Amino acid sequence: MTWEDFCALGDDVHGEHVGGHLLVIPRGTFEHQNAADDFRAVLQGAGLVTVTEWAWRPPGTQREYQPDVVVLDRTPADPRVNWTGTAPTLVVGVTSPGDASADWVRDVRDDARFGARHHWILDHRDHALHAFAGR
Repeated sequence: MTWEDFCALGDDVHGEHVGGHLLVIPRGTFEHQNAADDFRAVLQGAGLVTVTEWAWRPPGTQREYQPDVVVLDRTPADPRVNWTGTAPTLVVGVTSPGDASADWVRDVRDDARFGARHHWILDHRDHALHAFAGR
């Protein structure tokens, strides 16, 4: 699938563009969504600009990430936009039961490589928060 084909799918497709393929991501479980929502509320309570259901498209790549929670430097100028090309301040992923390698390896590696300053993994099964610093 080309990048252009992926972009033409629209906002209703819940997936990421990975290596020329559409990686369909199933909606999170109730527990997964609650963990992400609770964590976002804590970050918002600290005055941070946070979003969910948001995409990050690193410049110079044909890749789109859809982390569970994203912390941005500032509120987007256009409120209708649902993605950013600027590296987030913080990316938070809530563990998924079916794809641990993406949670622990691919996403942490790629977030650091493309400039995210911090990547946190919230493992809601063992109630642990794991923090990684980017470049």
